[in-house]
Amino acid sequence: MRSVFQVKTAVRIFLALVLAGSSVDGHAAPHAKRTITIEDCVRTRRIGYGERALLALAPDGRHVAYVLKAPNLATNRNDYILYVRQLDLKPERQNGTSLARYEKIADITWLGDSKRVALLARDHDHSYVEVINIETGKVARLPVPDDVASYSVDSKGQTYVFTVPVSRIDRKQRAQAEKYGFPVAKGTVIDLDNSFPDYMPLFRIYLLSRSKSGWRRRKVLLTSESGTKTEVFESASSISLSPNGKYFTFSYVPDKTPESWAQSSLTKWLATRGSRPSKLVLYEVETDQGRLGFNAPETSSFRTVWSEDSKAFAIASIAPAGSSWEKRDVAAGYDSGVEWASYSHLYTVDVSTGDVAEALLNLPSWNENGVASWSQKGGPMLVHSDAETFVWKVRSGTNWKESSRLTYSIPGVDASSGWSTNGRVVVGVREGLMSPPELASYDIEQRASRVLTDLNPEYRDIELGVVEPIEWRSNLGEPCGGFLIKPVGYVPGHRYPVVVMSKGWVSNFFYTGTFHRTAFAPQSLAAAGFVVLLARRPSYFQNFSQKERLARYPGQLGEVYEWMAMVESGIDTLDQRGLVDKGLVGISGFSRTSWYVDFMLTHSDFQFAAASSADSGLYTYGGYWLWNSESEAEDSEAQLGGPPYGDTFKNWLDYTPAFNANRVSAPVLMEYTKETSFGPVAAYEFFAALHRQGKAVELIYYPKGDHELDTPWERVASLRRNVDWFRFWMRGYQGEPPPYDPDQYVRWRMLRDRRGNSPTKNDLGRQVETK
Repeated sequence: MRSVFQVKTAVRIFLALVLAGSSVDGHAAPHAKRTITIEDCVRTRRIGYGERALLALAPDGRHVAYVLKAPNLATNRNDYILYVRQLDLKPERQNGTSLARYEKIADITWLGDSKRVALLARDHDHSYVEVINIETGKVARLPVPDDVASYSVDSKGQTYVFTVPVSRIDRKQRAQAEKYGFPVAKGTVIDLDNSFPDYMPLFRIYLLSRSKSGWRRRKVLLTSESGTKTEVFESASSISLSPNGKYFTFSYVPDKTPESWAQSSLTKWLATRGSRPSKLVLYEVETDQGRLGFNAPETSSFRTVWSEDSKAFAIASIAPAGSSWEKRDVAAGYDSGVEWASYSHLYTVDVSTGDVAEALLNLPSWNENGVASWSQKGGPMLVHSDAETFVWKVRSGTNWKESSRLTYSIPGVDASSGWSTNGRVVVGVREGLMSPPELASYDIEQRASRVLTDLNPEYRDIELGVVEPIEWRSNLGEPCGGFLIKPVGYVPGHRYPVVVMSKGWVSNFFYTGTFHRTAFAPQSLAAAGFVVLLARRPSYFQNFSQKERLARYPGQLGEVYEWMAMVESGIDTLDQRGLVDKGLVGISGFSRTSWYVDFMLTHSDFQFAAASSADSGLYTYGGYWLWNSESEAEDSEAQLGGPPYGDTFKNWLDYTPAFNANRVSAPVLMEYTKETSFGPVAAYEFFAALHRQGKAVELIYYPKGDHELDTPWERVASLRRNVDWFRFWMRGYQGEPPPYDPDQYVRWRMLRDRRGNSPTKNDLGRQVETK
């Protein structure tokens, strides 16, 4: 274990590095810069952005492997490139060696020799596991099926365990149902193209072992106390092989829930959703025997992490059933399964004895299970306890006691974006509000830190709108915050049009686009002469007095009224600072905040100049009947204070956007992605209500798009469409239409003529637009 002094020194230097920002990069300031384009935003390269475990430090600390997600506008695909960067090179920034390129990389793992990297790659309709030697570049593909869902490997690369999905399609049953019909149970989703009906996924688990005679593959069977053998596992996940290859853990949903879990809040909550809790299994490879690995209903979110001696593993979980820890949490207020993430802690399990110890309270949800370095089962164990703290711990009875700690604050490095350490070297993702993502490292042995990579060099020649934190207080008295982006070429004293974008923004992200890849284009709007306010969603019911005030609204509608108060107060704040024209305000939302936008357009007296609302359609009258799901119905009833019949039907008339569409004055851009074979069904109710009442509304459908658009061409289209929309309605601007939509401005002019409003409300917008 390194000394506390060494670790503290590491953090101080790393902190200094990040605080210095781009000045440590060694690049002179460019003499001239250009305006950002939509393509620049989409092309921004990120380190495994949106994926898990795509940054890994070699055990010897000499190399770091990382996956670069590089959007390719020429091919309309995201290239996933495996890079290996040597850490002991000269100080120059370089990305390292590109070893392989795939359509998708889902997981990377260093083997114990620090010379080989295993990865799970996906191309088209198949996936496979490969091992790459970083010294020779030799690639070895494992003899596994071409549809591997997940894998884990021992430290020597001699044993692998992997899951393979099993089709649920019963062709005979389907044929009979098509001929004669079949009963539909409430809450059952029928999808005849894929399964009949659509249940939780099934998997087989295989072990692959290497000997002198070659590879041997065998199926994992789980034998119950009654002698029944299970070979197909529902929702098998979080598979984790011990370093010595003798044990592995995995989670699955058993047919029968253990009786000791019956009173668990999580078990009861899952039952209301028609689900069962998953079970963690500890499996011994040599004997082919499995047993309960941890006595708590699991959510199977994260893998276990093994000690290097393979004698213990750590798991993030709610407290074991019937334990004193569970009683403590219940006494502290844990009475609903939906709260499980707030009551998840870090536990360790001794493999030979089954003894459990609590290592860390209230583990952050982003932190997998918090273990950064762990050599022996009794410790020392380095735990990443929160976003600003590492803690060294040693085992003491049924708990782990802290031996030393290191507290730090690194504004450019996001702990939730990816860290990797072997206790000697720390590597993390570094980015900021105006700094593109890079890898940064700290070597405790050398007491040296630096930025390693140069992933987006083009941004040195691009002028961005200045981004700064902003705070204000809503007219309900609640603290609010977010980020303000000023227009490129900002002139003090001028009042600019403003677009408010709302989600859970963070301070350590490079906002050319956003981490929500649909609709939001903040820097492109800043380049077009707009102020952009990135407003965070406020915390719901932050204090008792707030709860009392908002309780006058049905169900949970106080949530959206609090949000509306935040938006209106934010606009007032910018107006008071002389930054914006209060008559030229746009609003943009995505997913849940798309519903917020629809609600505000129909329930606020504030007059917006334009709006964008992407991929929500929540809490609609038609949707309540359309989606045959108990959880969807219960969620809607909780939000609106009851079902759309009986005494609470009036709530639906008063508070759903479609029934109040007559109040909308702003032109609305709606973007929706793949949903059903019938198109964007969730959008139709609000869209039809607006269209039939002569409102200016445009509905765009991305038939193959993910909820967060991911292919480069979809992303370019969405971002450009949003920028053009706000410029058209708020600035009177009509440029060249995109080649894939030559009639864009023709349609919009027709909407404008139908609406009967002028395209802009003052001359300042035109002046700024034509600069």
